Amino acid sequence: MVAARRYSKPLGNGAVAIHDFEFALAGATTESVARYIREGQFGLWEETGWINEAAVAARDQGIGWGEAIGRMVRDGRLAPDGTHTRFLHADVSLLAACADLEVPFTIHPGIGYDIIHEHPNFDGAVVGEASYTDFLIFARSIERLEVGVVLNVGSAVIGPEVYLKALAMARNVAHQEEREIRRLTTAVFLTSCPSRVTTTRRHRRRIRGTSATPGRLCSCAPLWTAGRASTSAAITVPLFRRSGSS
Repeated sequence: MVAARRYSKPLGNGAVAIHDFEFALAGATTESVARYIREGQFGLWEETGWINEAAVAARDQGIGWGEAIGRMVRDGRLAPDGTHTRFLHADVSLLAACADLEVPFTIHPGIGYDIIHEHPNFDGAVVGEASYTDFLIFARSIERLEVGVVLNVGSAVIGPEVYLKALAMARNVAHQEEREIRRLTTAVFLTSCPSRVTTTRRHRRRIRGTSATPGRLCSCAPLWTAGRASTSAAITVPLFRRSGSS
C-alpha cells in the first residue's frame, strides 16, 4: 500500500523503528529477554545503537527521525572508520520504502522506553529534536484529514495520544483560518482495550462529526485486511488515509 500511495501518513513508536531496522539488517528480530536481562545485556547490541546515529543525521539534515532511519536502511550505514554496512533485507523495511518514495514515516518514542536508550551513544536532546520534527510533520499532515480515516493498529498509548495532540493543533490552526476538521473516522485495533484508550474513544465520540470504532486486533484487523487483500498484507503500524483517496 505504501508503493501505491494509498496511505499518506504512517507513524510508529520507537519499537516500530527498532524492529523494522533489525528485520532489514538481520532478517529477524528476536532475543531471549529472560536470559539477557539477568546478564545485563538485554538490548545492548552494537548494531541497534546505529538508530541513535540516524537521529544525529536527522538533526544535521533537518529531516525527521523516521526518514533518517529509512535512508540508513536503504543506503547502508557508513561507520566513522569508513566501513560501509549494507542492510541485506532492506526490501522488507517500511521505513526504507517510505524514504525511497518520499512518504514521511514519523517515529514517536518515549524516552527511557526503548532499548536504544541504554546505549552510550544515545543523546536525549538529539533524539528529542528529531522526534519532535516528526511530530510536527505528522501534525501538518493532520490538516488534510477532513473526510479522512485514521487506522490505529496495535498501539494502545503512543499512537492514540500523538494523534489526539496533533488533531488539537491542526484544529486550532483551522479555526483561526475559519476552516473545520470534523468529518473523520477513527478505528482502533488492539489485543485488549486499556481504560485510557476507552476514555479517549468515548470522549472523541462526543466530538461533532467524528466517529470512533473500537475492535480487537486479533479479530477485526484480519477482516479489514481481507477487504484490502488485493492491495497488501496486514498493516502493523498506525496509519491514516488521506481525504479523497480510494
